[in-house]
Formats: sequence, C-alpha cells, structure tokens
Amino acid sequence: MDALNGPTWAVALRPLPGEVACGDAWRVRTFGEALLVVVVDGLGHGEQAETAARAALATLEDAGDGSLPELFTLCHRALATTRGVAMTIARIEGSRLEWAGVGNIAAVLIPAASDTPRRHPLLVGGVVGYRCPPLLVRSVDVQPGDLLMLVTDGIDPDWLPGPRSPFPTDGALDTLVSAVLHRWALPGDDALVLAVRPAG
Repeated sequence: MDALNGPTWAVALRPLPGEVACGDAWRVRTFGEALLVVVVDGLGHGEQAETAARAALATLEDAGDGSLPELFTLCHRALATTRGVAMTIARIEGSRLEWAGVGNIAAVLIPAASDTPRRHPLLVGGVVGYRCPPLLVRSVDVQPGDLLMLVTDGIDPDWLPGPRSPFPTDGALDTLVSAVLHRWALPGDDALVLAVRPAG
C-alpha cells in the first residue's frame, strides 16, 4: 500500500500447502504520527493457529496507542484460552523505530546507506498467551530509504543475504515480498513476509 507522502508497505503470505486457514497474520496502521507494524504467528498451523492470530490482532485494534509492553500484556491476557502466538511489534514515529518481540518472528531494519549496519530487535523466548517474559524494547534511528522487514518462521532463515551482501531497499515492495515468499517459504508451515518503507 502507498500512502501519499507517507509510508509504503506490502505483504505476501500463504498457509501451509494443502490448508486454507493461515496462522500467520499482520497489521499496519497509524495512530496520529505513529505507524504500528505487527506480525503474529499462531503456534502450529491450521484453524487453531488462525484463531489465536486473529484474537491478537483484534486485541490490538481495540487497544489504541499503548506502549509496547502494554500491548503485549493485553494480548497475553486475551490469548490465555488460545494456543498462543509469537509476536513482533514495531512502532515508527518520526525518525525513531521502537520494537520488541516474543518468539521467533524475525525482523530487520535494512539501511539505505551501505555503510550503516543492519539492526534487529531484541527478541525474547516465550509464547504470548502462555508464557510472556519481560520485553526487551529497543529504539533505533530510521533514515529516509531504510527498509523494515518482518518474516515468520515459515521463511527459511537464509532468506536475508549476509551483512556485506547487497539487498534491494528500493523498487516495488510487492515484488520484493512476493520474491522472498516464493524463494524461501518452507514446505511445512504457514509463511509471511512484510516490508515497510517509512515515510521520508
């Protein structure tokens, strides 16, 4: 999606081959000047995983613009009767990116400048809805042209080239996420790729 003078994002996902329900889900929405980016992965796959993922997103829709610890706590309580989810949330406001995650949803900020290192959130082990330890919230600077990407564990860990290898931060995001999904989706799980280019 393209927003006039604002952020651009695209997503590609598919359920486990042979199934219809997908436990991987996402949401990108604005709160005032802030952009909230969420990826959730219901444990396992199938209808119960999808139910847990949808419950997490519904909780966040009703939560408003709380802090990241508050959002995770609300989801943890709401998902107590589900199988739970892995979840990573990023909030971008101005030139600052704040992010945290519980579980194994990988995220990376790929800089437009080749001499700037890639950044990753500080993930903690656990399951939102079952065992949700204290978050490790991290804040980093965002520059024009930087690219934020999040992938679930249905994407092969080798999808991202090494830190000295080039990665396209410009061009059409829908083409990029589709290419990553097609090339790197694993056969035994749901899979999702989300890319966001912040405003500016």
